[in-house]
Amino acid sequence: MVVVVVAAVAIVVRVAPLLRGGGLLFWGRYDDGVYFTASASLLAGRVPYREFVLLHPPLIMLLLLPFTLLGRLTSDPTGLLAARLTWVLLGTLTAVLAARFAGRWGTSAALVAGLWVACSASASYASQTTFIEPAADLALFGAVALLSCDHERPRHELAGGVLLGIALAGKIWYVVPVAAVLLVLLAGTRRGVSLRTIARAAGAAAVTATAILLPFFALAPRAMWRMVVLDQLSRPRTGKTALLDRLGTAIGGRALGLPTTASQVVAVVATVAFAVGAAACLLDARARMIGAVAVGCVGVLLLSPVVFHHYGDYTAAPVAATVAIGWSMVGRGLAGRLGGAGVPLRRIGAAVAVLVVAAGGVSVAGHPLGRTFPRASLTARLPAGCITADDPTTLVLANRLSSDLRHGCAVAVDVTGASYGASVGRGRDVAYLDWLHAYLRSGAGAILARRGHDGLPPGAATTLGAPAYTERYLHVLVPEAAGSARHRHSSGSPTPGPSRTRRAG
Repeated sequence: MVVVVVAAVAIVVRVAPLLRGGGLLFWGRYDDGVYFTASASLLAGRVPYREFVLLHPPLIMLLLLPFTLLGRLTSDPTGLLAARLTWVLLGTLTAVLAARFAGRWGTSAALVAGLWVACSASASYASQTTFIEPAADLALFGAVALLSCDHERPRHELAGGVLLGIALAGKIWYVVPVAAVLLVLLAGTRRGVSLRTIARAAGAAAVTATAILLPFFALAPRAMWRMVVLDQLSRPRTGKTALLDRLGTAIGGRALGLPTTASQVVAVVATVAFAVGAAACLLDARARMIGAVAVGCVGVLLLSPVVFHHYGDYTAAPVAATVAIGWSMVGRGLAGRLGGAGVPLRRIGAAVAVLVVAAGGVSVAGHPLGRTFPRASLTARLPAGCITADDPTTLVLANRLSSDLRHGCAVAVDVTGASYGASVGRGRDVAYLDWLHAYLRSGAGAILARRGHDGLPPGAATTLGAPAYTERYLHVLVPEAAGSARHRHSSGSPTPGPSRTRRAG
């Protein structure tokens, strides 16, 4: 029954904001379009890191291949829609897994942990579309569930190790929680855990991660290392950097539709609850692994150069399970000390926790999300030939991505990512702006959707072409020489962007 409730709530909380907002084929997240376009580019035979920018390990690109293939066989929006619905299910599975795992400590713990993930503003936001975290988080939490046993189970250890390797191939951040898992296993040798357990888990993780990463590293070793590791670690400290903002993302309180002060109060309360739960879990042999993983994940977000809303999905399941399990153990201890009076107090506490978490879910579900993409009116104004865009999601939703790739058009997978590694901001990076300007003018038409993020100066759109369509953030521009063959078909292989040449020099 708990699993059914958690699953139903998770789906509603993820789908309802989109249905009330921009629909399932909304636009405006950017990263999801980058990953989908990277996968489609790989399917078209283009080499990641060497021929296009990808600032993360290749897991997300590989997972999306079935959906980009579907888009190629049918239409790009169909492939993206199928991928988004699958990601909703991934987020739902993580919530269910958190409930099942915490259920080892009782029904109340299961309900709190499952609903916490199901109703999390960050977790629901991340799994509404194709972000990295939902898939990698599910793999990580699945590994924790398999490896948290207090006796040897070779098949679980091998499977858990494979899942750890998959998580490592999602984002470099997962090095920390994976290390926490292995350290807890190593510490467990003092209480009878065999070294064979650690060897099986660590060996399976290493083999799996190597199998995913090595082929791409062999094709572009320097570029992959630069993009995946150096560019991530050297990102400027922007975005939400205040401690309460970071805690609100990492533990809870942000994006609940509350005023700033109220969200900060929620963040403080959630942080105290997490601290107590983590301490209880770390002192208990059975719960130590999930507590260590949660502390590691929260630490990463507190120290990360940038923290965006969807990053909270990285911590949601470990934090939820830690709070639910830790307070379940604390509650049992208090009930034991208080005798008969402690049992009803424990039940009241559990009921209050469930109601508070559910109230957060109602707030998240009631807040519309996503911009409506004007597909019919925009595509009617797009000329024949290659189309360029500063947000690849617009190419997907306009159903021009697969056709452009088939015709050998230049497709910039990550316009923003192409600026990384420079010592100046985008607005003052002449090499980057020159590259972006040349790319956008290289097709028969251009879709401009992110002028503020691109670093383009005011009035830059007028130098890119004549406006053929304008609707708030979206602009279709047609270069003056749109009729020439040069603008209809791209020549030569695509390049990652200006940073490739600049750094190589």
